Amino acid sequence: MVMNNEIFQDLQSKYGLQYSDKNFSGEGFVEECAVIRGKLNGRFYLGAYSQIDFSAICNNAYIGRFTIIERNCYIGRKKYRSALSNHPFIYGDTINNNFKDSYYSLIKTNRFFYEKDKISFIGSDVVVGQNSVITEGVVIGDGAIIYPNSYVDEDVPPYSIVAGSPATIIGFRFEEDIIEQLLIKKWWKYDFSQIIKNFKGIINYINNNELIEKVISEDLKNLSKNKFYLNTIRGDYCLNKINTCVVGPSHIQIWHKKWLESKLDVDDFYLLPIPAMSLMSNQSENLIKWWVDWFDNVILFVPDFRIGNVTTFSNIHDGRFIEPESISNENDIESFRIGLNRLDQYQLLKKVKFIFWCLYGRESLNKLDNKFINGNGAYSHPIWNYTDLVKRYQSVTIDVSTDFLNIEKFIVDKSIHPTDECYRKLNTIISSYVSRDI
Repeated sequence: MVMNNEIFQDLQSKYGLQYSDKNFSGEGFVEECAVIRGKLNGRFYLGAYSQIDFSAICNNAYIGRFTIIERNCYIGRKKYRSALSNHPFIYGDTINNNFKDSYYSLIKTNRFFYEKDKISFIGSDVVVGQNSVITEGVVIGDGAIIYPNSYVDEDVPPYSIVAGSPATIIGFRFEEDIIEQLLIKKWWKYDFSQIIKNFKGIINYINNNELIEKVISEDLKNLSKNKFYLNTIRGDYCLNKINTCVVGPSHIQIWHKKWLESKLDVDDFYLLPIPAMSLMSNQSENLIKWWVDWFDNVILFVPDFRIGNVTTFSNIHDGRFIEPESISNENDIESFRIGLNRLDQYQLLKKVKFIFWCLYGRESLNKLDNKFINGNGAYSHPIWNYTDLVKRYQSVTIDVSTDFLNIEKFIVDKSIHPTDECYRKLNTIISSYVSRDI
């Protein structure tokens, strides 16, 4: 993307932007007063007063405020898997775009059942030391310190200090009670300059418990900063005025792709697809909570409960697609239980709406095929039913059943992927909810 120099210079002067179009590739958001000398690729968010130093590469990274990414850091490195080989063929990837070989085509998997290119989430007031590597999908808590030359492949607790390869916790910045209060306060979201003004003389931030207590205890004004939306594929660069996103699996990925190609419209909301997204996914949970924290409302295109079933009984939920060999009644029941638990959590956030598109579509096709019809002639799946979920989440559900009575006319395949006409109708439905502030 080539920016209009006059527009960019005007924005740079007005809002203190410290970067150019060469610092980005992909789609994301940057708050004013952020400094970028390195590179943001893929999907990104960078909060105010954060800095990405020279030669630092951040792939698919959401980064909070007042965070420093030092020189030569690499965020988003592919996660190593325990498999027959370390080679890209186990991930379903090729060596390069032009590579063709009959033997390689035979051994390369056609479907990788684990998430790839996961978003890494780095909190506010974090330092990632020089030459450190952060693997994809890692969550680094607020206030953490990553010592230089560290290799981080697991989540880092808030206000912890980690070092090494692989990185391990070597300490914490504060006592546990102070950390708890700081996490509740989130000082980076507030203007504490008045506290500084009231201190006599020059403020000394080091070992200043009095200052910390004041920041925690006093009622402070919000520190409001403009957000800028950047999409290098479409060539969009503007002051952000949208605070709602739609998160979902391949259905949203297809819509997003067609929007990027200017084949379909998206009004008053953003599309944030996670390919083959699982409701059990830790990544999707982190993304939804991040958006609610830094923006506002989320509309969740709830995926098939079975997606990600390869990791249903694992401690790390990063599966995608439905693995045929993992399908069982026991797996389905547990996947549903985990999925409901996630939906219960999202409902408590009070800013997340649900569209049970996949379940409604699957159920409608089952009815046409006379599947799961009970003795009374009514549809009744032994595990999940659309009407039960709409009733359970009535206050946060966008019920599409009345808008798509004959859903078979609005989908292109049994994966319930919408037609273009259907996407246009969904755009109207979602926009109407956005206009009502959900």
